[in-house]
Amino acid sequence: MANLLRKKDFMTEQTPLPTVLVVDDEPIMIRLLDDLLDSRYDLRFAMTGKEAVASVVENPPDLILLDVELPDMSGYDVCRAVRNNPATQEIPVIFLTSNDRQSDILSGMEAGGMEYLRKPVEITELILRIDTHLQRGIAASAPHQEHTRKKEIPS
Repeated sequence: MANLLRKKDFMTEQTPLPTVLVVDDEPIMIRLLDDLLDSRYDLRFAMTGKEAVASVVENPPDLILLDVELPDMSGYDVCRAVRNNPATQEIPVIFLTSNDRQSDILSGMEAGGMEYLRKPVEITELILRIDTHLQRGIAASAPHQEHTRKKEIPS
């Protein structure tokens, strides 16, 4: 992990940290991910599918880390809810779960997940995958932002 950036390496008042919503019903997993990722991302947490969907709609994160097994609805249903909302459909979703059957992986991809990682996950791989999807999101939104700026400038 020597080459991975830390929060202090790129945090400035002008550059806020990317927001990652972690959705998992296991307190130990939430604590572990908080300890491992807090220096790189602005983390938010939800322990149920309904909390996750409400959080995404109210204040969309830059990326969602999503467990499949939640107490009130499946992670697949959460992902579908995100994908079915035009305001949130482009948010990258990475499934992070102990379910490891091929059918589970396919269900995650069919629901709209970008990645399907199995617990326990190697932290460097998780960070690299998160960063890859965050960078893709920034690149994809850049032309839209430029187009929007041009519209705002009076001629």
